[in-house]
Amino acid sequence: MKQPKIVYYHDLIHDDFAGTRIDTQTVSADYRYISRNPLYRVTAFGVYHLFARPLVTVAVKVHYHQRFVGKWAFRRAFRKAVKQAGGKGAFLYANHTMLTGDAFIPNIIDYRRKNYIVTGADAVSIKGIRCLVKMLGALPLSASPNGMRAFYSAVETRIREGKTVTVYPEAHIWPYYTGIRPFAATSFRYPVQCGAPVFVITNVFKKRRLSLFSRPRVISYVDGPFYPDPALSVHAAAQDLRDKVYAAMCARAALSDYEYIRYLPAEEREREDETAAG
Repeated sequence: MKQPKIVYYHDLIHDDFAGTRIDTQTVSADYRYISRNPLYRVTAFGVYHLFARPLVTVAVKVHYHQRFVGKWAFRRAFRKAVKQAGGKGAFLYANHTMLTGDAFIPNIIDYRRKNYIVTGADAVSIKGIRCLVKMLGALPLSASPNGMRAFYSAVETRIREGKTVTVYPEAHIWPYYTGIRPFAATSFRYPVQCGAPVFVITNVFKKRRLSLFSRPRVISYVDGPFYPDPALSVHAAAQDLRDKVYAAMCARAALSDYEYIRYLPAEEREREDETAAG
């Protein structure tokens, strides 16, 4: 079996290995999250449903050999949860372990509704495709208080419309990481404030049967729904949801059986260098 690539990290929570090198531009306070322009809305519908979603479905299946476990149960549970929530949508929380896969996989779990993804400012920082990225469902975090109010309003609007909103609570990408990194309860205020259910997507990495493929196949497990506890304060309910989601992710991540990239603390490389120098 091929030995995994070794990557050393300094900070388990804040290090990022996306490697995109995008010149990130600040999302201004006047960023328009939702456009009411009829032409824009028709174009966005066509771009997402008729072009992007079919294309990424094929791309994910071919590149990652991806499949879902629990997708049909999710759809049944989602319909029930939406009905109980008075027609509201739901939040999807997932581990952040793939560059293109993380942008694609949440969009193919349910073809009947559009998925939106909470992103960093870098997602809308590339000139020439900012509008396209927005049409595909990016909801970038703003750097200003007014911008964040507009962001929260957009998230609430999409949930009221019955859509799904995907959140990556780990925040930073660690490609093919087989564990779950610690994350805060901050982003779990969204479902608490919206009174919406939460589902979990955990991408697990499995060894492919044919040895000519060194990259693992991706198995996406879907769990939930988890509900905010109305008896708790916003802070406590967010922490409660966070703990449930983290436990579900850890249980599924333990099913990975192939380490394509191994992440080690930088201290280990320093000790190896000291030993070699001898």
